[in-house]
Amino acid sequence: MSAVVRLTVRTASLLGALQGLVPHLPSRQRDEDRPVGVGVARLTVAGDYLLCLAVAKDKARYVCTRALVVDVDDDGVPVPDVWATRPVLADLIGMLAHATAEDVEIVIDEPNLALTVREVGVLWGGRQVTVRTAPPPLDPERADAAAMLVQASQARLASRGHVALWAKDATAMGRTAAMVGDSLSCRLGVMGGDQTVLVWGYSARRRLDANDLEEVVPGSVYLGVTLGSQDPHTLPVFEDVSCYAGDLLDPLLDAVLPDLDGDDADAEVSSMDVEAAFVRAIDGYLAGQAPDDDTAGDDASGGSPWGGDAA
Repeated sequence: MSAVVRLTVRTASLLGALQGLVPHLPSRQRDEDRPVGVGVARLTVAGDYLLCLAVAKDKARYVCTRALVVDVDDDGVPVPDVWATRPVLADLIGMLAHATAEDVEIVIDEPNLALTVREVGVLWGGRQVTVRTAPPPLDPERADAAAMLVQASQARLASRGHVALWAKDATAMGRTAAMVGDSLSCRLGVMGGDQTVLVWGYSARRRLDANDLEEVVPGSVYLGVTLGSQDPHTLPVFEDVSCYAGDLLDPLLDAVLPDLDGDDADAEVSSMDVEAAFVRAIDGYLAGQAPDDDTAGDDASGGSPWGGDAA
């Protein structure tokens, strides 16, 4: 089997996705954070997307952006994850910012921890950059942005309430929204009965479906989670409405990291199967409760058809 995997990705969406991760990563990853995957970006293919994931160094902020995958030339080999620090992302962003091609090819050389990004269909070779990536975190207690985002998406939506925001969280999420070309919006929810969370990125955009009819697509560009501060027991919630049911949910379920504790592997698989079924049931329910165009417009500006102030 080939040790090198190639995939083709839209240039503009990859540039925005990587730029959207930068505000959440430290300029230098601490030694103690390397084994648990904190302060480093994870790039992983899930469905039609290259998901770009990060966990902030205080483990209180999680984010996912995405780039559209055009083609994968893997010869039957699973596409390996890529782990990259902020300086590495800066090198990639510098190349992509000056690229003129619509698509770029990503070449993943996993054994040698090397990643090459080069323009596709450009005469005289086009621009390209090769960077050294980080080894995967192998601590059983490693942080998993995909799992946290999936869990937070199931948080029950608060019908009303106010919660204090850390300025650094609002600033970082605002920069992410700007980099991916979306609005800044968030919803307040209660997760697990004892934790308030702010779920960012549930703005709506309009597109044409296969029949050239306009449809509203909620929360498909970025998704973020920060921890809230209000006592969850004082918040009225909608029991049957989750904080997120957008296009990123299914890819995130596919991107959840495998459990490294062999003794609990079967239990983990069973837990994720139940979780996936629950999330998809909510997704189907919400699809049947789709807001009309006027309500969707309110959601795009940061409001919610179901509830009030999130911040």
